[in-house]
Amino acid sequence: MKAFAINWAFLFLFLGQVFGQAQEQKPYSGEASEKLAQEKPEWENLEYQRYLDLSGTGLAEEIRIVAKNVGDKPATDYHMLLPRNVIDNLSVFTATADNSSFVSFRALSATLKQLNNTAIGYGFLGLPRSVEPGETINLRLIYKFNDCGTPKPKKIGLGEDQFLVYETDRLPLSQYPTKMSILKITGSTDMSELDIGSVPEEYQGTFDDNVMTFGPFEDINALNVENKIKLRYLHNLALNEVIYLKRDIWVSHWASTIQFVEYNEYHNKGAELKNGFSRLEVMKNVQAANSPTVRGIIENHLPEQATEHYFVDKVGQVSTSQVLNNLFYLKPRFPIFGGWFYNYTIGWTNELSDFLRVSDMDSEEFILAVPLLNGPKDTAYDEVEYSVYLPEGATVIDTKSPLPVVQTTTSFESSYFDLKNGHTKVTLKFRNLVSELADGKILITYKLTNANFYGKFLNISLYGFIALMAIFLLNSINLRVSKN
Repeated sequence: MKAFAINWAFLFLFLGQVFGQAQEQKPYSGEASEKLAQEKPEWENLEYQRYLDLSGTGLAEEIRIVAKNVGDKPATDYHMLLPRNVIDNLSVFTATADNSSFVSFRALSATLKQLNNTAIGYGFLGLPRSVEPGETINLRLIYKFNDCGTPKPKKIGLGEDQFLVYETDRLPLSQYPTKMSILKITGSTDMSELDIGSVPEEYQGTFDDNVMTFGPFEDINALNVENKIKLRYLHNLALNEVIYLKRDIWVSHWASTIQFVEYNEYHNKGAELKNGFSRLEVMKNVQAANSPTVRGIIENHLPEQATEHYFVDKVGQVSTSQVLNNLFYLKPRFPIFGGWFYNYTIGWTNELSDFLRVSDMDSEEFILAVPLLNGPKDTAYDEVEYSVYLPEGATVIDTKSPLPVVQTTTSFESSYFDLKNGHTKVTLKFRNLVSELADGKILITYKLTNANFYGKFLNISLYGFIALMAIFLLNSINLRVSKN
């Protein structure tokens, strides 16, 4: 089987419609979740195919469902169950019906008491059409989440292989009974199931051509949550995690520039060194120290024509960096082994005209489009604080994001030559981002009147003139003491 691939650019066209509704719905109470679990199923899954990709720091999954309406009335939604670790770490989600129409999605967490207090997540799919009794519909779900399991063993020697353990469901986690299901896992050249001795032979998987296959299974009951797989797989790559990213963007109309400043709290959450760090051992075994599980170089994908690059950490300026076209390569002061942290700040400048345009409706209204991320590939971001500093006097009209925002605030922050309230600051907070979403754009529409634009220059000039006049007058005063 060819590993499935996600077209993230295409997905972004519909991301706001499909996933953005997650924040518009209030979570159901525990009682409502219990009631939902006890309802008579209105669907039957004729086919339930899962494809799990383990190749990245965040895992990607695709589910293909052929569902039949077995109820006695038309159906307009489909209840999708997902493991709690998926819902809590969900980065991006999209769903289609009949290979064409995109489906709205809203997610919430719940705990089902009658299923041994199993914590699961509910996803509600709003279908693009009403499905009549006896009719079928094809659903396709694609999502990515910031979880890839844990290293096992937790500590390895320098240059040794890194294995991860990830637990997932062997059978469909579904609100509805399923006629046939199959699970295929890709993304590693070495996979095996742990504790396989207690697993009946008909439930065991087969590994062939770098694909682990479980099933096909037939006639599976609804709400099956107990048949789990503990999968151990080879993953000789650094597990790149940015615990916190503070991304500041400064817009200057006078200088016609836009400045980017990023503070990163990076963590390689891979397997730690078994015997601790030894500089001598690293020098003796340079090849092992350059293992892909060790992060020695951090590459940042910047906008084109970036200038004035810099790279600092808590010690000070770091000189080991290089710019090639739109790539900004950083070499930290030390290799970042599994379990290690590294905090650093980078910055660069671009021409404002590459990101800003004047509205067709009003010459004093501007639309700013800035990329969501510019960091390294295959990286998961736990928390992102995204701040855009507009010129003093700017009034925010609208803010649009391709992803659900945890919080959006507008405030003021004083900087150089600010005379009144300071720069207008728009802050958006995100959780569980992945580097594949970097091409998404944050759109901010704001108004900056000519009075505010030129008024600041005139006020600064006036204050400068007053200061010069004061110096002139003070110099003209005769402060010498005469003998008389």
